[in-house]
Amino acid sequence: ELPKIIIDHNYKMRFDTNINGTLDWKFYPEVNTLNLKPGQVQTVKFQVENLSSSTTSGSASFNVSPSPFGIYLNKIGCFCFEKQTLRAGEKQEFVLTFFLDPKVVDDNKTKDIADVTLSFTFFSSDYYKKNKI
Repeated sequence: ELPKIIIDHNYKMRFDTNINGTLDWKFYPEVNTLNLKPGQVQTVKFQVENLSSSTTSGSASFNVSPSPFGIYLNKIGCFCFEKQTLRAGEKQEFVLTFFLDPKVVDDNKTKDIADVTLSFTFFSSDYYKKNKI
């Protein structure tokens, strides 16, 4: 459920993007940082390009740091929910829509934190296949 209030408390949200293993993709956010208020819905776009000469697929995992912040980050829509496929040389724009739960300011573990990093790592779909028997 979307928040009904916006708290006047600023957090600096940083975005970190990574590619793991053999996936030959270029992946970066349209903005590296943004100011975020709890309860405020934000949309961030990420540019992704398949640099290889074949169609490849990947899935993104994410991490929030500092970790106590993770329970307050609510993703409404995220490219990380599904496997993504890009044709050779294809470029796409992936979108993340999210908000910080206003309760973040009441938590002793998070109320004094000013900087938060949201990191995404794309893994090749082949990465997951090799672990199956």
